Amino acid sequence: MMLPKAYLQNTRKPKGILGDMMLRRMNRRHTPLSEWAFSIIEIPPGGRILDAGCGGGMNLKRMLDADPRAVVHGLDYSEKSVAMSKKLCKEYGGRCVVDKGNVREMPYHDNTFDLVTAFETVFFWKHIDEAFAEVHRVLKDGGVFAVVCEMSDPEDRTYQDAIKGLHILSAEDISGLMSSAGLTDIEIHRGEGEWICVTGVR
Repeated sequence: MMLPKAYLQNTRKPKGILGDMMLRRMNRRHTPLSEWAFSIIEIPPGGRILDAGCGGGMNLKRMLDADPRAVVHGLDYSEKSVAMSKKLCKEYGGRCVVDKGNVREMPYHDNTFDLVTAFETVFFWKHIDEAFAEVHRVLKDGGVFAVVCEMSDPEDRTYQDAIKGLHILSAEDISGLMSSAGLTDIEIHRGEGEWICVTGVR
């Protein structure tokens, strides 16, 4: 059953009480997708990682737990998401840094990260080509960009018509954007239903 439209809008930029509810729901509901994706995505030992569009922070926690030497950054343009991610990962101290910001103008130096992930978020990125170029900029040489989505059929209008700003991308769309941004060795992995994990290397 389709969730109420007012509630669904908080998938894009969570705010207020409904935003809190949505972030908690996403942290729970996306667990199977994330566990599948992390069977594909390699956490670089002792690496510096960025989760772009970190939402409620559960994937930050997963990556921090996966490698006790990793330093994991989260970036989100929702104040509610930043606050929840910080609270969830407070126990990790300086190993976890969460910033408020836009993926088109990331507050990081060139060649900073060994891995950048984007879970359930690229379908909200405006001027997505600019955002992918930013990911390329902040990745180290040899660094990996991994995009994970549970929806990958652009012809399915169910949620695109219900949620403002949502534009579903196919695996091939994402692969093409990665290539245009300068990434190579692009691989498409398909899971249950429409699940995809697309990876590219700087």
